[in-house]
Amino acid sequence: MELDDSSVTSISASGKSQGTRALVTKAEAGDYSRLRAAVFAAGTGNPVPGATASIDPATGEISVSLPRGFEGSDVDVRVTADPHEDIPAGAPETQRKSEVIGTVTVPAGDRCEAVAGGGFPPRRCS
Repeated sequence: MELDDSSVTSISASGKSQGTRALVTKAEAGDYSRLRAAVFAAGTGNPVPGATASIDPATGEISVSLPRGFEGSDVDVRVTADPHEDIPAGAPETQRKSEVIGTVTVPAGDRCEAVAGGGFPPRRCS
């Protein structure tokens, strides 16, 4: 399995799940049930409280939900594959451990700036 982030798109801190266009590729149908994703502040390894990530089993697309008020600019989404359930007892240790497939950096946040002169609304968001 691999990650394809060539078309990754930004997401907002809306509290709703949003597709990122980042994909898990070269996976077989049964592999998607073994995948899990976690969201971290970019470059820090610190989990983003309240953020979630998931992988669509039909398309492999990674979706992320950021809590309202998230103030970071980017997040790292780490995708991990858990071992197959039917691994024989005598299999090598490497086959019985979870494996990090990779990390995708997703542009994120509210992209807001103060409006000059104290205008209304006081912030402009893109």
